[in-house]
Amino acid sequence: MYPVNPNTGKFFTLVELLTVIAIIAILAGLLLPSLGGARKRAKLTQCMNNLKQIGNAFMSYTTEYDDTMPVAIQKPTYNPSSSADPRIVDVLAPYSGNNSVFHCPMDVRPEKDYAGNTEDKTFFEAEGSSYEYVGWISGKKLKGSFGRNRRRSAAEILVMFDYECFHRTSGLLTYLQDEEDSESEVEVSSKGGAKNYLFADWHVTDKLF
Repeated sequence: MYPVNPNTGKFFTLVELLTVIAIIAILAGLLLPSLGGARKRAKLTQCMNNLKQIGNAFMSYTTEYDDTMPVAIQKPTYNPSSSADPRIVDVLAPYSGNNSVFHCPMDVRPEKDYAGNTEDKTFFEAEGSSYEYVGWISGKKLKGSFGRNRRRSAAEILVMFDYECFHRTSGLLTYLQDEEDSESEVEVSSKGGAKNYLFADWHVTDKLF
């Protein structure tokens, strides 16, 4: 027996029921992409908030250590025997309060899924963090500008960023912290919304260009 139409007191016909179902299906098809986009944006925002909290941890650390950036290895699984430097997540642990802030919610694929990586774990599982520390600034003074030729302010100096383009497919470009020092090169996303970046003045952005 079909449901009763409250307006007429009569039963709905099969055609009416199929029409209603079709309309619901169309509306669901229109809404689902929007909901998927909203979920992705929410995870991008959460990732940015993580970096802001990490920035607070850096601030606390540099306040205690005379404005000097922590000494830490850039990528723990890359030639780990060649350096006795600790992981940045371990250095900042007393200041971050919770290591979960080092986990980007979009860091869900193993490292080997990304070009040039071999680990069969996510970055957070393998490196202790979804965010890469820029080893070039390790142990440097925070105050003042950096570089010898192209002088960059703290607002232009990258400190940490997503290891890979977790949030959006993107090409990579080279960002030079110091135009005369090749060791200062950082690979950044060519599109906004693909990676998140923390700078030495502790602002966070997902767009560099």
